[in-house]
Amino acid sequence: MVRFRGFESWKVGSYYYGKQSLDNYLLDINEELQDHTRLFKRYVEISTSHQQQVLETNRAIVDEVHNLRNELGILSTVLQEGLYCIGVALDTISGQLENIRSLLARPRATEANELLQQAEDLRFAGILTDSLVLYQRASTLAPNSPECLYRLGTMYLLGRNAEESVLNLDLAVSTLGKRAS
Repeated sequence: MVRFRGFESWKVGSYYYGKQSLDNYLLDINEELQDHTRLFKRYVEISTSHQQQVLETNRAIVDEVHNLRNELGILSTVLQEGLYCIGVALDTISGQLENIRSLLARPRATEANELLQQAEDLRFAGILTDSLVLYQRASTLAPNSPECLYRLGTMYLLGRNAEESVLNLDLAVSTLGKRAS
């Protein structure tokens, strides 16, 4: 504080103030300080609010990541089970395709089997002559098939015509003899 002949003045920075102007200056500073304090409090409130929002968002993200990890685990399990089932189905289909391929490789044998089944149906129905024709066609298609030869030979031996006689004993012996050799 500096005194000049009954006048008091204060130096603030590079300015000199008298008592009244110093009071005004202090009031102004106090107002500014209160304004800054209010602004600072508002910034703190906003910052606290933003921090809370960030924390809530982080918690939500962590929860969603956790849920997503669980769902991915479930999806992975379902996918593995699905792939296993697909593998089993492919193995089954592969086996079936191999069977089809082997049947297609020998279509005459497949046709012979169908003829044998039809001949059997006719034989059980008592239509022996037509049954014999189908057995003969089957043995022509598959001449080395033991089943065709056996059924044809049996038909020659056991089949009866209208006069109740053996259809052809010589053919029965020769056909069944092929089977035995």
